[in-house]
This record gives sequence, structure tokens and C-alpha cells, in this order.
Amino acid sequence: MFQTANANIVLRRSAFFGALFSASALLPLCSAHANGFEVLHTFTGKKDGGYPWGALVMDKTGNLYGTSWIGGQFKAGTVFRFTRSGKETVLHSFDCSTEGCAPDSRLLLDKSGNFYGAAPQGGVNGYGGFFELAPNGDENVILFVGNDGGSPNAGLIRDAAGNLYGTASGGTEDNPGTVFEVASGSGTITTLFAFDGLGDGGVPEGDLVRDKQGNLYGTTLYGGASDDGVVFRLRPGGKEEVLHSFGGADGNAPGAGLIMDRAGNLYGTTSSGGANDDGTVFRLAPDGTETVLHSFTGNDGAEPLSDLVMDGAGNLYGTAAYGGLPGYGVVFKLAPDGTETLLHAFRGTDGREPFAGLVADGRGHLYGTTAWGGAYDSGTVFRVSE
Repeated sequence: MFQTANANIVLRRSAFFGALFSASALLPLCSAHANGFEVLHTFTGKKDGGYPWGALVMDKTGNLYGTSWIGGQFKAGTVFRFTRSGKETVLHSFDCSTEGCAPDSRLLLDKSGNFYGAAPQGGVNGYGGFFELAPNGDENVILFVGNDGGSPNAGLIRDAAGNLYGTASGGTEDNPGTVFEVASGSGTITTLFAFDGLGDGGVPEGDLVRDKQGNLYGTTLYGGASDDGVVFRLRPGGKEEVLHSFGGADGNAPGAGLIMDRAGNLYGTTSSGGANDDGTVFRLAPDGTETVLHSFTGNDGAEPLSDLVMDGAGNLYGTAAYGGLPGYGVVFKLAPDGTETLLHAFRGTDGREPFAGLVADGRGHLYGTTAWGGAYDSGTVFRVSE
């Protein structure tokens, strides 16, 4: 689909964020099993990859797919697959000099088995780009040139016509980020909106979500009325509207993407701010009313950097990169009334700093990654259930 183009990139963002695979907030998370946690794989940081900062995706047969920031043949990151039995296969190793590298976001998997993802570093000019990886391993790449954005830390979403949409958090020093489209079959990046870094927001780090009318919704780390970040809507014609500006007390620096329920409510996390400055989980109603559903305390988690998952009962699931005991991050559940349950607190040997969100298998299990920790301190893949 993509045609190779010139480009360049910026380094990974100051905080590390994951994203959501589906535009729907409702994932098939069924009644939970007995409480359990299992490490499925410990990365070595070598040929099998290392530092898996992005979330996993799952196919219909239960195979898990993801990316690692380092490792592989060229030591610049991988795309990997895990079977139900835990066997890993490296599907692709990135080369910084030609195709972009250091992938750190969730993959998009289409019905034909093609993968689409972001590589925020490397490429001919260093601004990174996006890739399409076919089931047979063939890869096509489209790279940023700087004036159209750069450093794409978020994953892509796709509409029914096959058009791809995403965010780029930077590019040149004067570029605080863009929302872009790659039309189906075109291989060309079209900038839909360029942020000014001020009132309309700046540095979009999270995945987008799209409604039935074609409106795109997302977050920016900075900008807005208090420079604490915003939730925005971008209409099909390219008009941006700030739906909410964060003010610190209700959250700060929303680096993760959003999910949307069937009523049009948006849910997300802020990496800091809230009652204890350890981050929040929030809901934004269609009329723009924001509700802080939970303020983290540190002991129950801190600095949530990931998208959320919602089940059919309205429970939210996610990770916080830090906090818990001994402070290496947690997996949490948040009931509709705001009651939080810790499903797991990482200890380091089983992983630490879960930057990415979760994926559900429909049988009561949640799967995720930790950026570091494990036997080689290069990250883990884990499974948790209630």
C-alpha cells in the first residue's frame, strides 16, 4: 500500500504512552476467573527484542502481536508474535537507516492479516514513519519529511474505506504535532490539522478514536487554557474544537488515547494532576462535562500512561506505570462507581513500568507488556485475571 518516501525523526517522548486497538470502547471481557498472574515471556533485549513499550493486539485464534523498542537483527526493534503456548516468532527486525525504527505503539491488524504501525525514529532524514507489514513479511514504508510531522508515537486507526489516521507528536522544533491521513492506496501523508502548541493543544501522543460521523477525537500533552493538555475533536472538514482543557486539579498531561462508549462518552487517563498529582481516570460527556472518576494516590498506582479497556458492565481496566508496592506499577480495575481494585502490583522480577494498555481475550484474561523488568530487565509479556 505504502510507497517509500524520504523522511526523518525526533526522539521518543519524555513520557511513554500506549494506545487502543479498537475504536470501540467495548471489548469482550467476560466474567473473571480466579485471581491469577503469569509472565508469558521475559525479553532478553537481543534477537527476541526488548523494551516492549506498546500494547498488544490479538487475532481471532488468540495469537498476540506487538512491537519492541530494541533488539532484533539490527538492534533497532522488532514486530513479534506469541502463540497461546507462549512460543515467540520475530516477524520483522527494523533497520534505522532505511525504514524507521524503535516502534513503541500498538499495531493495527486488518482482516487480511496485514499490520500497520509507527516507527518514531530513524528513516532517511530521521523523522520516522509508518509501515505496513504483510503476512508473508513483505514491508512497505512511508516516512515523514518534517514539515508534515514526525515522531509518530501513536498507532493508527482505519476507516471502512481503508484510509488510515494518526497523530505525529513533532517533527521540526517549531512543529508541536499534527493529525494526518494516509488515503487508501496513496502512500502519501496529508496533514488534516497542525497544532499551534497554545490554545488548541500541542504534542499529541495518543491514538485517535473515530465516531460514525467521521469525527476524530484525541488528546494532547500540552496546550489549552492552562497548558495542561486538552481533549479535542477534529471534524471531517479539518475544523478542530477543544472539548476540554485540563487545569491540573482535574488532571494534567493526557498522553494516552481515548475510548468511546455507545452513548458517546469519552474515557481516558492523565499522567499527572488530580487530587494527589499522581494522575487520573476521567470521563468526558458528549456535552463536554468532565468527571474525574479516580485520582491515583501512589499506593494504588501513579502516572497512568495507557489507554483503557471497558467491559460490557462498564468496568474500566488499565495500567499505571508507577506506584503500588514496591512502586513498579500496577494493573487496575475501576468499577462504574469509581471503586478501584488492584489486579496486580509489579515487583520487578515479573516486570516493571507497564507503559502500555491491555487487550482482552473474551475469557476473563487481560494481556499486557512491561517496558522493563524481568530476568534481563528488558521487559515482559504477562497475563492477568481477576
